[in-house]
Amino acid sequence: SITGQDITATGFNISATQRILQKFIAGISFGYENDVYSANSGETTTETNRVDNYLYVRPRLSYSFVRWCSASVFYEHRRTNSSQTSSSFYDNRIGMLLAAEF
Repeated sequence: SITGQDITATGFNISATQRILQKFIAGISFGYENDVYSANSGETTTETNRVDNYLYVRPRLSYSFVRWCSASVFYEHRRTNSSQTSSSFYDNRIGMLLAAEF
């Protein structure tokens, strides 16, 4: 982001989960976001008229130790297509999450 710039983000996320046996949960998430960059200070540059479209898919597998504590592993593929070619990218990530819910 550049100083003097506004970003309008619009998107959605869809997720589904399925319990496997008693302790495992498989899940998948899909998401999309459209980001529109615009100048708010009267300056116009090539970056102030930029539009990005961001997509991701994230499958995960979780294990429930007890009702309030779980651990998950996930893979995420992200892709951004931008009207400014140097801002387009794709990425692959693997991660772990430990959650405690009270």
